[in-house]
Amino acid sequence: MRRGKEHRRFPRFGLGVAVGISWQDAHGRYQAMQAKGIDICESGLQVEVPQAIEPPATLHLRAEKFGLAASAAVRHCDRWGPRYRVGLEFTGGYRWNPERARTISPVRQSQP
Repeated sequence: MRRGKEHRRFPRFGLGVAVGISWQDAHGRYQAMQAKGIDICESGLQVEVPQAIEPPATLHLRAEKFGLAASAAVRHCDRWGPRYRVGLEFTGGYRWNPERARTISPVRQSQP
């Protein structure tokens, strides 16, 4: 669990919606699951999943509600109670448009 000084470059906005993720694991097997979107910013997002997804995996993301269809690199994966929180950074030049934040609110991370 990360604590201490805030190092984020962009404000984060709470999500609380399902995000479809898929990737190839270290053995080349295709994996897919529904993640819970925790928060999002211009350069990435955080999701909660039932199993660890370790860096340097690259995931494909889809969240219809926010028009999100992008790829992202796993930057960190931390245990959060019985689940895992995975920090993702968008790749391929994708940037989430903060104008979409009109329907969601800035949030602070809560403790597990």
